[in-house]
Amino acid sequence: MKKTLLLLSVFLAVAPQVLPRSVSYGIKGGLALSNQDFDYTDVGDPDFDNYMGFEVGLFAELPLISKASAAAGLSYTQRGLKVKSLATAYAGRPVTVESRSHLDYLSLWAALKVHLAVGSGRTYLLAGPRLDLKIGTKGEFSDLYDDFSGSVFGGTIGLGQEYSVRVLTLLLEVTYSMDFSEAYTSTLLTVKNRSFGFLAGVKF
Repeated sequence: MKKTLLLLSVFLAVAPQVLPRSVSYGIKGGLALSNQDFDYTDVGDPDFDNYMGFEVGLFAELPLISKASAAAGLSYTQRGLKVKSLATAYAGRPVTVESRSHLDYLSLWAALKVHLAVGSGRTYLLAGPRLDLKIGTKGEFSDLYDDFSGSVFGGTIGLGQEYSVRVLTLLLEVTYSMDFSEAYTSTLLTVKNRSFGFLAGVKF
């Protein structure tokens, strides 16, 4: 995480010097509400609760025409799940025990943004591919996660709103990301990630 923050700081310091003036850049981050689909070949598929993690990253954006632009970026994001189970506590009373497990990814993504004339701000739709590179694991599922693929191909769609505040542009964004390739596959089990993102950011 410290390396990610250092990378963000370097990018924000260097970007104004090296990027053309037509290219805007910024940073966005927020909550990542994720889950994982476990598909077993010979038994029923389990249902897990959503894992609340976070996502933060940097991006650059190039206008194409008056109502469309191309964006690309690099993000740190978490994908995981939460498991609830019953355990016996003192005096035989049942209690609910929660365990959380997640993977850490660096996500390389690109998207086409289409801008709409809605409301007082600037509404946009976005869609594009992403490549998630596994960089770490944590939790009770770590042994299984260690065998997950090092890279996963997927896609993201989203809806956002931009607001101009002097020289800055503030943005709010809701995204949905899904895996196209399997994060894990064996003869008995395949796993894919999916996640909602609730993000806020600033564009320069």
